[in-house]
Amino acid sequence: MLTKAESQLLDRLVEDKNPVDTQRKTLSHYLIKIARLGGYLARANDPPPGNLIIWRGLSRFIDIATGAKL
Repeated sequence: MLTKAESQLLDRLVEDKNPVDTQRKTLSHYLIKIARLGGYLARANDPPPGNLIIWRGLSRFIDIATGAKL
């Protein structure tokens, strides 16, 4: 889903709350990072992010990634 450059950009933008081994970074790990860009707090008892939060985070991430490419 994400290119190597996009995943590296996400790693720089959003810090991990719990350090994760580089081998264990999965798609769900990066979806939480995108959701955090959209306003998701990722607390222990929070439900999974919804469509609106993912949409906000993804649109913000696309803008940031486009700026990084320029």
